[in-house]
Amino acid sequence: MAIVWTDAGQAQAVDVLDPATRGAQVTSQFGAWGSGATAPAVTQTALVTELAEARVTTTISQPAANTIRNLWEVTATGNRTVNEFGVFTASTAGTMLIRGTLSTLNIETGDRVEFTIDLLLKDVSE
Repeated sequence: MAIVWTDAGQAQAVDVLDPATRGAQVTSQFGAWGSGATAPAVTQTALVTELAEARVTTTISQPAANTIRNLWEVTATGNRTVNEFGVFTASTAGTMLIRGTLSTLNIETGDRVEFTIDLLLKDVSE
C-alpha cells in the first residue's frame, strides 16, 4: 500500500495552524474509493477514477499525540474493482488531503470495506 499526504492537504494543515486563516478552513472529512491504479503523488488533486458510491463522512480521532486517524466504511452498490482511496474536505469536489493505492480488491454488490488511515506527523530530524 502506498499513501501520500498531498500538497493541498499539507497546505490546509498549515492554514489550520495559522490564526489568520484558521476560521476559513473546513474540518469535516470524507472518504472515497476508486479504481485508478496510478501511483500516488503529492501533486494529485483527485482520485484517478472515483467510483459511483457517495463519499462517506470519516470518523476522525487522535490515537497518539502526533497521529490523526480517518476511519470510514463504503458499501458497494455494484460489482467493483477497488485500487485507490482518498480523504477529502467535501462530500463532492473539495480538496483531496490524502490519496493511497492498494492491492486490487474485487468487490461485489453489498460488500463493505472499512478504511483506517493514520497520518503520522513527525519532525524531519526523527
